[in-house]
Amino acid sequence: ANAYQLVLIPDIMHNNGQGLDKDIFLFAFVASTVASSIMVGLFSNLPLPAGVGIGCSTYFAYDLVTRESSIDESDKRARQVFGSTICFVASCVMTLMAVTGIQWAIFRRIPFCVKDAFPVGLGLLLALEGFQQMRLVVEGDGM
Repeated sequence: ANAYQLVLIPDIMHNNGQGLDKDIFLFAFVASTVASSIMVGLFSNLPLPAGVGIGCSTYFAYDLVTRESSIDESDKRARQVFGSTICFVASCVMTLMAVTGIQWAIFRRIPFCVKDAFPVGLGLLLALEGFQQMRLVVEGDGM
């Protein structure tokens, strides 16, 4: 189920040389997918693969590391550390929420229209990033 991601996600994370090294990320992707899939199998007794998603990879590579960082554009390593630190802190918060059960209380209070809009918004983000890579959408001076 994750076979196509072996090719696609390292390329997304590389971000035309602005993101992570492809070989290092490929190893990290495979290791994290194997570890998380084993944990899902052991703890939930379900045959589901788990791992890094395309949406998260796109957000990390294009928005978090490239745009949101106030670090100098030339300092690639510092931008990668910035993005990785944000992801680590977010994963700690999500783990705390899962252990305490807060995530279900939040999930039940989210309206269905918002839950239905999440995949649409993610699709639009991925389409925008693809259009920017193809130079169909470019930054301008304004209207």
